[in-house]
Amino acid sequence: MRASSRPQASILELKRWRKSRCQSSPRFSACLQRDQVNRCGKEKYRSMQLWNAPTCRRFQSDEMSPPSHIAAIILAAGESSRLGQPKQLIQFRGKTLLRRVVDAASEAGCRPILVVLGNTERTSHVRSLGLASGETRQDNMESGQGISSELKNTGATIIANPNWKGGIGTSIRAGVQHLIEIASGIEATVLLACDQPFVDRAVIDGLMTLYHETRKPMVAASYAGTLGVPALFDRLLLPELLRLDESMGAKSIILSNRDRVAEFPFPEGKIDIDTAEDWQRFCRNKK
Repeated sequence: MRASSRPQASILELKRWRKSRCQSSPRFSACLQRDQVNRCGKEKYRSMQLWNAPTCRRFQSDEMSPPSHIAAIILAAGESSRLGQPKQLIQFRGKTLLRRVVDAASEAGCRPILVVLGNTERTSHVRSLGLASGETRQDNMESGQGISSELKNTGATIIANPNWKGGIGTSIRAGVQHLIEIASGIEATVLLACDQPFVDRAVIDGLMTLYHETRKPMVAASYAGTLGVPALFDRLLLPELLRLDESMGAKSIILSNRDRVAEFPFPEGKIDIDTAEDWQRFCRNKK
């Protein structure tokens, strides 16, 4: 399939959809059909062929209600090789980094909350259905038990990414694809990393508030002279996230459309934990 035949969600289409979303429900439905993925039909995205016919119909249905809530996708699939220990389980202010970001998303009202895991033997066997409360299966507890146990009773859903070694783009696509399948009525999704210790409810609330106030299709955290995650993406940009190259993060979409991005000041966003030196420096300065 040639690239030119793929369905596109252009900025112009986003603008048209935004202008009409406050109209009556019938007009909303008609606009949604016209401006969202109306050209997908029987086509599939070339990259991973993630969009099947039922998925397209889910977005095009006349009976679909206007979006009413915001989801969260938490990226936690790395192996932390440079750190020497799972960064997801690092303790900060009485909680692991993973539990902190999951709790922050929950407190901000994000639903559903999807946690993308990859670097455990167990996650290659996980089926996200039936794990909506962070439950684990007894026969797969040997590997990754600590990480999965952090999600118990949180309401988060574990998403397995068997291709996690391919790059961050594979985890984003895995999370977005599952989100489309289970929650087609979402308004937007917040993309979060598990290695930014200062992401809390106030930060996520700030992203969502700017989204509703500015009506821009993207809201990104601003720090260290750049934009990045945590970031919020309107539902019409989900196809763009699905088309990310394996090694590319969502930042590439943000920076290529800066005029359509609302910036949320978050200077602490520059602090993330990737190496043992990062962690030692953080421990020295955090008090």
